[in-house]
Amino acid sequence: MQVLPTMTVVKRGCGWVALALSGLLMACTPEPTEKPDCETAPDSEECSKPPPPDAKYKLSLDGEMATYKAGGDIKVSWSAPEDHPESDWVGLFPEDNLESSHLTRQNVPAGSSGTLTFSAPSRSGKYALRYITGSGNVAKEVGSKSFSVEVPPTHIFLFSNDAGGDYTLVVDQDLPNIQIGILSRRPTRVKLAGAYVGNVSAVRLVSEAFQESTVEGVTASRIQRVPSESVTVTQPYTPPTLVCTTGDRVLLSRNGCNSTTQVEEYFLSKFGEVQVLSHVSKESEFSGSIELSKARMNLVLVRDAERFDVAAALGSPAGAVDIVVDVNATVGSSAPGIPALTTGNLAEGSTVRINNYASIVGAGGAGGSGGNGAKGSYEHTCSRNGFPGGAAIHLTAPTTLDNKGNIWGGGGGGGGGSGEGFSVGGGGGAGFAGGAGGVKVSPLSEREEIAYCGADNRKLLRESAPGGAGSNLAGGEGGKVGDLEKTDSFALVAGNGGGYGQPGGSPKGQVIASRGGAAGAAIKRNGHRVNLPDGPLPDAAYDIGFGPLRGPIEP
Repeated sequence: MQVLPTMTVVKRGCGWVALALSGLLMACTPEPTEKPDCETAPDSEECSKPPPPDAKYKLSLDGEMATYKAGGDIKVSWSAPEDHPESDWVGLFPEDNLESSHLTRQNVPAGSSGTLTFSAPSRSGKYALRYITGSGNVAKEVGSKSFSVEVPPTHIFLFSNDAGGDYTLVVDQDLPNIQIGILSRRPTRVKLAGAYVGNVSAVRLVSEAFQESTVEGVTASRIQRVPSESVTVTQPYTPPTLVCTTGDRVLLSRNGCNSTTQVEEYFLSKFGEVQVLSHVSKESEFSGSIELSKARMNLVLVRDAERFDVAAALGSPAGAVDIVVDVNATVGSSAPGIPALTTGNLAEGSTVRINNYASIVGAGGAGGSGGNGAKGSYEHTCSRNGFPGGAAIHLTAPTTLDNKGNIWGGGGGGGGGSGEGFSVGGGGGAGFAGGAGGVKVSPLSEREEIAYCGADNRKLLRESAPGGAGSNLAGGEGGKVGDLEKTDSFALVAGNGGGYGQPGGSPKGQVIASRGGAAGAAIKRNGHRVNLPDGPLPDAAYDIGFGPLRGPIEP
């Protein structure tokens, strides 16, 4: 086996497994017998000191714990020969894919024993810590310990700014496992109070002035005050460490602070993965009392979601509320009859602001079925219409929309085709989940077909073809039949599925054509006004096939 110098390889049985892919693994060839031994050729470039016997290595978890909470400390004790190679390291791997690259690693210091501390991953699952020994180009696993990570139901509240402040957080809702993250550049003094302060399981304060900052109101074991640490997500115009925020999610120039996304990703790595969290962020100082029930209304969708209900995510508030939702992950629907995002069951008098930084996408409509080979009566084609695409957003309250991403209704399904002994299904519309292609022949009974279109020629069908399914890229192609001369000139072609926010096409080649399904709405207002930051958003068909809005704005 030949491996480039930057490759780390581990021997497992008779094979070799790449641990850290920073080079290329070449084709396997027999080990050259002439390779010099380290004792006879100590100056050889390839020579490396063979590691001591495996039995002298050991890993053990502190307390032999089998399960850790996301973000918690994992203390692993190691023992090794006194003269173990300086290149030894311990790495953290997903247990179900030990051949993947490590998630993180730490070098083993000199000596025969010690303790290393890792942070539990933010996603639930099974993991393994593995001791890797050996210098040079070849390394070997000599010990491992497996464990699990759990992410319990969690409510995360974040408060970030530049100026710090002196304020009280009032825990006034009975929410389980409340975790609070605080970031500021300047000193911050926070007191926790309220009927449910006992539900707070962790408070993590990050600040350049952490030694001058205080947190009171919960037991000391639940408080962590730490200096600025490295960000987990890098973005343009932002510092490499967590310093401060000014309330901006997208920075267009350097101001010395981080984006709100960087703050959220950092605390998710410490507290564990959730789909939504609440984040209050600004440049100026915090002061006075801040009720968590009000802070909760500053909602951020941080992970992809399907059929997202804003009101449900907030616990279905009983009274009128003013909600701000930052959509920072993809939201979609796999069913055309259900919108990708709805503001949900909100009390009268509520208002919503949606700041969209990602994609909100409806489902594609299914293609219409082919018919029975007959043309149909004067009123009806024997094929069926395509089905409508699904809505991206469904409103239940007056809403202000700041769209920096995409809001696309699903494409309508193409109409099926029938006639002259041919039958074809329409293509499915584009969508978060593409619409199904129409079946090539009507699934209805002969009696139903005659009642609908006046004839049933399925016994005389010469050729039929189904429609293609839509995808998240484009609408599906309608079925084609009747190319009798093999010149790509078809007697009957079903309608193609519509692209995002576009209706499905109608078939060609039949006397009475079925219709394509309607485009899914970008926004269905349900009588509630929609404002952009600079004025009203008029009802219109935004169906040109590209741009941030695709599909009609419907009343």
